Amino acid sequence: MSPILYHHALSPASRTALLTIRNVDLDEYEVKNIEMTADQNSVDYHNPLRQVPVYVDDDFILTESRAIACFLASSVQKFYPTDLKQRALVDSRLFYDATNSSIKDFVLPVLYGGAKKISKERREAIKDLLKTIESFLMKSKWIAGDEVTIADFSYLANVATIKVIFVYKIVNA
Repeated sequence: MSPILYHHALSPASRTALLTIRNVDLDEYEVKNIEMTADQNSVDYHNPLRQVPVYVDDDFILTESRAIACFLASSVQKFYPTDLKQRALVDSRLFYDATNSSIKDFVLPVLYGGAKKISKERREAIKDLLKTIESFLMKSKWIAGDEVTIADFSYLANVATIKVIFVYKIVNA
């Protein structure tokens, strides 16, 4: 049976896993799009937190987008350096991305809470985050060096979400 990635299109975390699985050139895999409001129970038995993404390969179940990305990239030795210092830099960028709540605090109220306005505090936090990302890119061609890595997939998914929110707010203003 082919591995399955349970995914939700609006989830930056899901898109990180999706970008990774599409780029590591697995021979076969299946992506199951989940509508969290309707299909939430379908991921219950895989992830007790009822969150996507979830990667299932027979009896192996992996949750958390960056763990999925690390596993997939490591399995094909692509997009995740084997050199310890380079890998540590990728991990550093991934951990920063995972622990910075600016995007989540910015996105969730709009997409799921029906917020009509984005607070000045949240806009400032996003500006600070974008400045940090820019500082990474001033030092190298990509987020964590001169080659594309899974860190780039993670940041791309998050920054694209910021753009979607701005477009959404303009269209629905």
